[in-house]
Amino acid sequence: MSVTGADGNEALFLVLADAAVRSVKGLESYWSLQRRHPVDEHRWLDLAHYLSRGDAELALDRVVENAHADRHELRVEQIRRKPTH
Repeated sequence: MSVTGADGNEALFLVLADAAVRSVKGLESYWSLQRRHPVDEHRWLDLAHYLSRGDAELALDRVVENAHADRHELRVEQIRRKPTH
């Protein structure tokens, strides 16, 4: 799959999204740093997961500061899942 765009970071963000999904197996609640999907503006991709909102917001700030994405392309969301037994 090839994903291209003006800033060239889409492929990197998709790799990060895959790693983020794998990192929270078994967690019932966590904070997700997300980026708007490059094609469907109503969808969001998980980039990384954090145990606290503060850590997720710091990561968002770093992504913007380092010009990896514009602020309007990112958000921090709390994710809660039903426990699995």
